[in-house]
Amino acid sequence: MAYEETTSNEETKPKTDEEFIRIARDRYDTGREAVKKIWEEAKDDIKFLGGVQWPVELEEARKQDNRPCLVENRLPVFIRQVVGDQRQFKPSIKARPVDSNADIETAEAITDIVRHIENNSKAKLAYDNAFSQALGGGLGYFKITTDYADYDAFDQDILIERIINQFGVVFDPAATQPDGSDARWVLVTEWITEEEFKLRWPNEDPIDFEAVTGNERNWFKGKKVLIAEYWRVEDADVTIALLSNGDIVEKTEYDELSDEIKAELTIIKERETQKPQIKYCLMSGKSILEERKWKGRYLPVIRVVGEENCIDGEMSYHSLIRFAKDPQRMYNYMLSASVESIALAPKAPFIGTIKQFEGRPEWTDANLRNYSYLAYNPDGQAPPPQRQSPPQVSSAILHEKAAAVEGIKATTGLHDASLGMQGNEQSGKAIMARQREGDTATYIFVDNFTMSLNQAGRVLVDLIPHIYDTPRQMKIRGEDGVDKDVQINQLVEGDGGVIKPLNDVTTGKYDVVIETGMSYATKRIEAAESMERILAKSPELMQIIGDLYVANQDWPEAEKIAKRLKKLVRPDLLTDDEREEMEKDNPEPLEPPPPTPEQELEAEELKLKGRELELKDKELDVKALEIAQNAKNSDADLEQKIITTVANMQRNMQGGEPPEAPPAL
Repeated sequence: MAYEETTSNEETKPKTDEEFIRIARDRYDTGREAVKKIWEEAKDDIKFLGGVQWPVELEEARKQDNRPCLVENRLPVFIRQVVGDQRQFKPSIKARPVDSNADIETAEAITDIVRHIENNSKAKLAYDNAFSQALGGGLGYFKITTDYADYDAFDQDILIERIINQFGVVFDPAATQPDGSDARWVLVTEWITEEEFKLRWPNEDPIDFEAVTGNERNWFKGKKVLIAEYWRVEDADVTIALLSNGDIVEKTEYDELSDEIKAELTIIKERETQKPQIKYCLMSGKSILEERKWKGRYLPVIRVVGEENCIDGEMSYHSLIRFAKDPQRMYNYMLSASVESIALAPKAPFIGTIKQFEGRPEWTDANLRNYSYLAYNPDGQAPPPQRQSPPQVSSAILHEKAAAVEGIKATTGLHDASLGMQGNEQSGKAIMARQREGDTATYIFVDNFTMSLNQAGRVLVDLIPHIYDTPRQMKIRGEDGVDKDVQINQLVEGDGGVIKPLNDVTTGKYDVVIETGMSYATKRIEAAESMERILAKSPELMQIIGDLYVANQDWPEAEKIAKRLKKLVRPDLLTDDEREEMEKDNPEPLEPPPPTPEQELEAEELKLKGRELELKDKELDVKALEIAQNAKNSDADLEQKIITTVANMQRNMQGGEPPEAPPAL
C-alpha cells in the first residue's frame, strides 16, 4: 500500500509506509516516556485498590515468620460512593444554535440524535468505565467511532465505545487540556490473537516489533499481536471567502458555483488559513493495515483525568485514593498486630523447674492441646508450674487503628455521613451539611468528567452533519423513556406552499452545553411525591392533575390508568400536544366528560340565579317605563301652562280684560 498524505509542508511529508510507521513509533516512544511516572503511580493505585497492599519485602519477611499479613480493604467503598454520585446525577449533552443558519428546533433534533447515539451504543458503559478509571488510577479514556447501521445498509451510525486498557492509550505530550482536546495525535493500542490478525489481514505478516526497531519493547507477544490506531491532525492550506450574504465558504467551493449564483453572491474579502484534517490508520509493527480520512475535525479519543497537578512543568494525575494508601497500610498493619496478639494468647508458656517436667512429655505441647489433667513432679518448696499471663492487645494498637480509619476519610474527603454510616451528626441539617462537604471534596472528579463529556459533545455535534446527511426518520427514545419519531433533513411544505427544510442538521453551527442534575427517573419520583402532597391538601385537583400524578408512578398499568384519567380532564385544560395525542388514540371528536353531582348542583344554582336576575331586569324595565310616562305627562302639562300664560300676557298688552292669574307651575 503506497502511503499518501496531505500536509502543508511537502519537505516533511513521509515518502513511504516504512518512514510513516517510524514516525508513529517515535511518537509512541515519546508519549510513553512522558507518562512513564504517571503510569507507574496509576498501576500502583489500581493494584492497591484491588487488595495488593503490603510491600513485597515486608510481606515475604512476615510470611517466613508465620506472621499474619491481613488486608481489610476499605478503599473500594469510597470509589463506589463517588461513582454512584456520578451515575445518579448524570450530565447530559445538549446542542444550542450559534449562527443565523441554526435554529432551536434543529438544535433539539441534534440533541435527540446525541441521545439516540448514547442509547444505541450503550455509551453509559464507556462513560462509567472512563470515570472509574480516572477515580482509581487518575486517567481514563473512551472513543467515538462510526460504523454501518447494519450489514445490508449504506447509512452509518456514530458509536461511543469504551477503552478497557487505559495503559494502551498514548496522547501527545504537548496536550495540556484535561480532555486532550488540544492534542495533535493519539495512539490507541490493542492486543489481538494471531489467528484473528491473519483472519482480518491474510496478506500481512504479524512481524515482531522488536525485530523491526531493535527496541526492548515489542508489539508481538506469544500468540498475540499488538496493533495500534493512529489518529493525527494535519493542517491543509485553504483560502476562505466572505460572501455578500454573510456566509463563509472555502474559495474552491465558491469557484464551483454557477455564473448566475456568482452574479448574486460576490466575495467581500478572502484570506489564507489552515484547515485541520483528521487522519486515521491502523498499523502493526511493520504494515499499515487500514487508513482513511475522518469526517470530523476533532480527535475522537476523549481523555478523562482525576485530580490534576503540575510540578516543575510535569503533569501529574491523582486518583481518589492516592493519598489514602498510607492510612490503609497503617490500618492493615495494626489489624495484623492486633490479630497476632490475640492469636498468641493460648500459646502462653508454663513456668516451672526442670525437675517438675522431667518424664512428663505432655508438658511439651500443653499450650497446643487440651488435656484433662497435667501431672508434675514436686520439687521441694517450689510452687506448681504456672502459665504466664497471655499478651494483651495494646491500647496503642486500637488507637492507631481508629486513627488510620479517620485518616482514610480525611484524605478522600468522604466522612461517615457521605458513606451512609452513623456519625456524630444528630440533626438532619447537620447530616446533609456533612454530605455536601463530601460532595464538594470529590466534585473535582465529577467536574473533570463533565469537561471531557463536553468535548465528546463537540465531537458528536461536529460529526453528525457528515454521518446523518441524508433524509431520515429516526425512532428516538426521549429523556422520559418514551419513543418518538424525529425527522431530519426533510423537505416539507410550509406556509404559502413554500418548500423548506425540516431539521436540516447539515447546515448551521451548533455549540454544546452540559446540563447536570438528577436523572429523569429521580425527577419523576420527586414529582410524584410533590403532587401527592398537593393532592392531600386539595383532593379536588385530582380531576385536573390526576393523569399526571398516575403517569409518574411505577405501578403496573400506570400508563393505561393515566390515559383513562386524562379523558376525564376538561379539553380546555389540555395542551395542544395532549389534545393531538388523544385525537390519535380516539379518531372521534373528544366529548367533555359528564358532569359530577356537585357540578350539576352548581349548574342548577346558576340557572336559578339567572332566572332571578331576569325577573329583576323585567321589573326594572316596567319601572323605567312608568317613570318615562310620568315624565312625558309632566312635560305636556308644563307646556300647556306656559302657552296659557303667554296668551294672557298678550291680551293684557292689547288693553283687553285683566289678565287671568297665571296657572301655578
